[in-house]
Amino acid sequence: MKRKALAVALAPDMRTLQQEALREMNTGAMTGAVLLSYFDLGTTVAVGFTYLQIGTPSSIRGANTTFGMLIGSLALQAIMNWATGQGVVAAVVTLFGGKPVFDAYHVIYDKPVGGGQNPVAVLSMTRAYEVCFDALPQAVMQAIILVQLADDERDYLLWGSIIFSALSVSYLVAMAEVDIDTASNYRRAFDQIHGYMPDSPSARRAVVGGILLCISGFMLAKMAALSVLFVGSSSRFVDH
Repeated sequence: MKRKALAVALAPDMRTLQQEALREMNTGAMTGAVLLSYFDLGTTVAVGFTYLQIGTPSSIRGANTTFGMLIGSLALQAIMNWATGQGVVAAVVTLFGGKPVFDAYHVIYDKPVGGGQNPVAVLSMTRAYEVCFDALPQAVMQAIILVQLADDERDYLLWGSIIFSALSVSYLVAMAEVDIDTASNYRRAFDQIHGYMPDSPSARRAVVGGILLCISGFMLAKMAALSVLFVGSSSRFVDH
C-alpha cells in the first residue's frame, strides 16, 4: 500500500505537464524540438547522397545503409504509432516524415490524437521513437563510416549530420530533465535533488543549454573513440 501511495504521489500531473508543454511551445522549446527533428532528417538524407557522390565502394555501402536505416526507422515508427492506437492517419503521416508537425499541431490546438490520446504524451513518444530508432543509430553508423573516409572526403555536411543527431538525443534528455525537475511532486519527494531549475526563462534556457552541450559533447567524444576502436579492431568495413 505504501508503494502504491508513493507511486501516485510521484506520478506527474498530466494537466500540469500539458500547461507546461503549451507554454514551452509558445516560448520555442517544443518548436525547437520539431525543427531539430527535421534538421536531423534533412541532414541524414543529404549525407546519403553525399556518400553516393563520393563513389568509393565503402561510401556507396554507407549510402545504402543510411537510406536503409532511415526507411526502416520511418516504417518502424509508423507501425509503433498504429499499434499504440494513434490511428491510420498518424501512421501514414509518419511514413512521410511529417509526424512531429502532426503532433505539434494537436498540442497547439489541444486536440486528442487517434482514440483520444493526450497530444503531449503522443509528441513525447514521437520524439522518443525518433531518438531510439533514427537519431542514435544513424549517429553511431555515420561515425563509423566517417572515420574510414579520407581527409578530403570529410565535408561539413557529414560532421553536421552527426552533430545534429547528438543534439536531437541531448535535447530529448534536457526537456525530460526540465519536466521532472519542475514537477511539484518530485520536488517535494526529492527536495535535495530536484528544484535546481531556475524560474527565470532566460536562466532556465542557460541551464538547458548547458545540459545540451554536456550530453552532446559526451556522446560525440564517446562515439568518436568507439568508432576508431571498432574500425581499428575489425576489417569488415575496410576495403582490401
